Amino acid sequence: AAGVLEGLVVEAVLRVGDADLVHQLHRAGAGLALAAVLVLEDDGSEKYKIRKRNQYYQLYTIANCRYHQAISRKDDSLFSESEQLLRRVIDESDELQSKRSCYYLLGHIYIRLHRYEDCFFLSQEELKKDPEAFGALVLRLESNYYLSNDQQVIDDYHEITQIYPGFVR
Repeated sequence: AAGVLEGLVVEAVLRVGDADLVHQLHRAGAGLALAAVLVLEDDGSEKYKIRKRNQYYQLYTIANCRYHQAISRKDDSLFSESEQLLRRVIDESDELQSKRSCYYLLGHIYIRLHRYEDCFFLSQEELKKDPEAFGALVLRLESNYYLSNDQQVIDDYHEITQIYPGFVR
């Protein structure tokens, strides 16, 4: 009976495409929320295009939940799932804001895992596309700090405050 119920919930979530519902289900630990987001068949319809767009937001939301679960449970293995989901959105999405959100969260994961070089290269990747990407500038500064690149930290700070004069963290 549980399998039937899960199937019905997956179908309902797919039809509704409700990111908040996916977020609630996943926060409760239901793996079916992720399954509902990942199972998306291209039927060429307008509805599919909308669902596909929503899928990236939903994947980001689930990755964000996993990130916070990893912190609260002190379980670094959960960062891996979050990283995979974020990479998928970065690789597949054409939407700049979706990618930026994923880059920023992924950078925070790298900082938490002490993968400072990965964070640095990630921020550089984003800054090649947009030299004024605030999140990427801050992550580059932070990764440089942990890599003991002191002069670069100072240079990054000056760059950030020139682009964003009211910046204070």
